[in-house]
Amino acid sequence: MHKVLSYLMKTLLIWLTGNDTIHDAAGGSGLQPAGPQPLLLRKAAAYVTRILSVFGIVQGPGDTLGLGGEAGAGSGAADAAGASYLDAFAAFRDEIRGLAKAKALAGELLVACDRVRDDTLPPLGVRLEDKPDGTAIWKLDDPAVLAAERQERLAAAAEAARKKVANALDKKAKELEKLEKLAALPDEREALTDKYSQFDQATGEPTHGKDGQLLEGKARDKARKDLEKARKVREPLAKKLAEDPQALKTLRAEVQQLSQQLAAMGDVSQQ
Repeated sequence: MHKVLSYLMKTLLIWLTGNDTIHDAAGGSGLQPAGPQPLLLRKAAAYVTRILSVFGIVQGPGDTLGLGGEAGAGSGAADAAGASYLDAFAAFRDEIRGLAKAKALAGELLVACDRVRDDTLPPLGVRLEDKPDGTAIWKLDDPAVLAAERQERLAAAAEAARKKVANALDKKAKELEKLEKLAALPDEREALTDKYSQFDQATGEPTHGKDGQLLEGKARDKARKDLEKARKVREPLAKKLAEDPQALKTLRAEVQQLSQQLAAMGDVSQQ
């Protein structure tokens, strides 16, 4: 085998240089290049690599120089190294999330961890998934697939946020409409003037009927109930104004702000 390989190498050099005076490794005065021959060396190295790949000594394409650092056996070591980096990062992220969960004020750390998971790793072709026990696992995937999934999540989140704002606007708008209708009503006394002509200055209760007669007995009880009914209708507005005299103004501002926010979000389904 040694003689065969020596013959092949000698034949290679003759073929590359066109010089048939080359002796074998044990022999005398052969070709003496005038200086370094980089191209010749590269061709020789490629040939040696191809021969070694034929014998199964190295793995990978035959035209790859060296002992397979990129595509040969070395690629397994590179993959193992990459896996160890990803494992270390996943463990680091698990630790950060654990610390953040133990301290409420560290919530920003969770946001940072999620940002790495959702924004940083997918373009690199890495899928990081959270497990129920609080740890994480990573998987290699197509960056295009991860990008498409990310866009779906963003669209879903945007739609959820839009619905939340729309619901808040609807609730506030209905509340404002209700209170404005109550604010447009006349006060209790004015609302009862079609039935009663005089009212007690301290309690507001009707004391005389529409014809000016003094109310007594059942007529007085009925007048009291009419007053309580009128007050109950206006009670929501009265309570709101008792809490905040500027309640209507504040509510109008909130409705306007939510309307502008919703308009800025646009129609997510058409984006």
